[in-house]
Amino acid sequence: MTFCCVLVCSSFFIARSYFEENKSDVVKSMDEIIPQVKGAEKEVFDVSYVVEECDTLSAILESQNIKNEEAMNMTDAFDLVHSVSKIKIGNTISINFDEDEKSVKLLQYQIDCETILKLEEIENSWVAKEETIEYENRIVNVHGEISSSLFETGVDLGLDFATILKMSDILSGEIDFSSDIQKEDSFKILYEKRFLYNEFVMDGKILAIEFSNQGKVFKSYRFFNGEKDDYYNEDGDSMRKAFLKSPLNFRYISSGYTNARYHPILKRVMAHYAIDYAAATGTPVVSVADGKISFASWKNGYGNYIIISHANSYVTQYAHLSGYAKGIKYGARVEQGQIIGFVGSTGFSTGPHLDYSMKKNGVFVNPMTVNIPSGESVPEDLREKYFQHIEELEKQLNK
Repeated sequence: MTFCCVLVCSSFFIARSYFEENKSDVVKSMDEIIPQVKGAEKEVFDVSYVVEECDTLSAILESQNIKNEEAMNMTDAFDLVHSVSKIKIGNTISINFDEDEKSVKLLQYQIDCETILKLEEIENSWVAKEETIEYENRIVNVHGEISSSLFETGVDLGLDFATILKMSDILSGEIDFSSDIQKEDSFKILYEKRFLYNEFVMDGKILAIEFSNQGKVFKSYRFFNGEKDDYYNEDGDSMRKAFLKSPLNFRYISSGYTNARYHPILKRVMAHYAIDYAAATGTPVVSVADGKISFASWKNGYGNYIIISHANSYVTQYAHLSGYAKGIKYGARVEQGQIIGFVGSTGFSTGPHLDYSMKKNGVFVNPMTVNIPSGESVPEDLREKYFQHIEELEKQLNK
């Protein structure tokens, strides 16, 4: 059977250009760089210190002329609640001193966007505790039609990069955002905006999505299934697929799965049972499913090459990589979405791209069209509650 090459709409060249021009901002969103909590400003601190490379908590305290014994006791108490080795570059440590400014009254450290650590002296002993940041969540809905790229449209409508990426992650089992998106596709999204003391801090959870792609509508709703929040469609089926649609996000496809492609280096027509994703060298490549590394080394024309074995006799292959992610070696286990390597042009390659292929029972299958099973549906005893829940979300989504 012959599969046609994938045609790419011009919006993806625009999307890729936009991604590259704003790469630092996108990477920050993807790596969950923590926005500083504006609410902390309501408690006025004498000192606010931004953690820099090679900083340690003890060195920071020393820089504030805190006595060695007191600094040691503070560090020990801090470490009981949150490892001092895990303080992050760019996060803020804020300190209040007693009126005589000779001893510390309060130290506060923002662990992440949900949690702060407070360190206080109580009855001559230092006590650290974590506190959940109490945001005011305002639910908003946004409707958009894609005129150039999903990124540009989303940003123009006020969505954070992280929210746009999260939306694509939620729908990644249904839509290949590197090839399927077209102009005039449209979406609705219901999500939280987080505020502290009436000041906007960042976007919060996505509650519901409706995405119209090439005339087909995909819906997803957030719901607590008794163990955790997850996303389901209008029938209560999980949005999680055993395999992601693509090992890359927001990239264009340069060559599709076909039984006949002219090889640019070998100079002859030959079968090409893979999808080529053109992308900048160094672009992260992720495993499309949970699995075990069965090969991670150089292989002739494939260059730096990874093979991953998955459940139910599936195998995925990733070629021409510039390098491997930390810990990627034969026998290592990987999770869906985990970075395994980076786009390159090693082996028989005319430019940086990822050659991605899939096998089922040892036979090549088209990763773009293969039927992949979903995860677990909404539990039977919660289905009535789920349908009542999404009915309310639908009303808010369509306001």
